[in-house]
Amino acid sequence: MDVILKTDIKGLGYKNDTVSVKPGYGRNYLITQGFAVIASPSNRKMFAENIKQAAHKSDKIKGDDNYQDVMDAAKELDKKMTEIEETLYQTKNRSGQDPLNFPIRLNNKLAALNGVAGSGAWRPTAQSETVRGELTQKIDGELKKLESIMQNDLPAFNEKVKQKSIDAIIIKKKKTKNADTSTSPLNN
Repeated sequence: MDVILKTDIKGLGYKNDTVSVKPGYGRNYLITQGFAVIASPSNRKMFAENIKQAAHKSDKIKGDDNYQDVMDAAKELDKKMTEIEETLYQTKNRSGQDPLNFPIRLNNKLAALNGVAGSGAWRPTAQSETVRGELTQKIDGELKKLESIMQNDLPAFNEKVKQKSIDAIIIKKKKTKNADTSTSPLNN
């Protein structure tokens, strides 16, 4: 099965590479974990177009001092959003052994708690309810930070980009005539 990697995976390939993997590994791990999408013709075309646009726009402004503040703002915005993502999700896992090397994050803890609480024919214990409340509170705090970024930092960044007259990267919607029937979230 061919998949397009959405992130670098040690020993397999780099972001945007098309690689061949065993169907079970592709469907049950890479795609479900969000590390890859099925390499359908429409996904290949979309990734190629996005890479082309990003490279063109980056080359256009790279090295130009007029755009340095935009590049710095983009890095800062990325840093803030990555920090939230890494608090919620373990982004460093690349193999089945990696959960031993990298600690689980909030969403994994909540999912594991759900498994424990749902494993019997009895109601969740008071301790499970307490831990659920604590985890939910921490997750909500991170989501509020993200909401603040989306409401304040992102519009400010977009305004800065607009003032510099930098073209946005346009993600084209798929035509419905030749609809792709794969289950990739990028096909919706």
